[in-house]
Amino acid sequence: MRVLGFLVLWILATACLNDQDCLITSTNLVKIQFKNLKNKNKNIKLDSVEVSGLGYFYPTTDSISNLALPVSPMVNEATFTFYYYNSSPAVTVEYFTQAQVISAKCGAFTNYIDLRVTTTSFDSLKIINDRLRINQNANLEIFIE
Repeated sequence: MRVLGFLVLWILATACLNDQDCLITSTNLVKIQFKNLKNKNKNIKLDSVEVSGLGYFYPTTDSISNLALPVSPMVNEATFTFYYYNSSPAVTVEYFTQAQVISAKCGAFTNYIDLRVTTTSFDSLKIINDRLRINQNANLEIFIE
């Protein structure tokens, strides 16, 4: 019975992938990498991360060097506050949403474009990709000593 359920779910999930136009690569996740000043990945132990308007997120591992945080299509700005090592630095990003209809069969989806930092309390950071895409490693690098 489980195999049958999995098979039905798989067929439904991949039905639109037969049409190349239905492949959606956009996401609402900002991918963040933490780096040291020598541009190497830096693991940090986050207590939590607050995303404005969406609540708190708690890492599932002891230390991380990257994470993906959601943004809302209802607003064009998000503030991420990182709670770790008795500090709470934050970064505010701005982005634009662009609805795109692929076809009548596939429907529409939202592109998140023109990501930029408007304010930050981190010493240094860099935008790597200004479009939110599934197949990229990072949108934002945050440098920490």
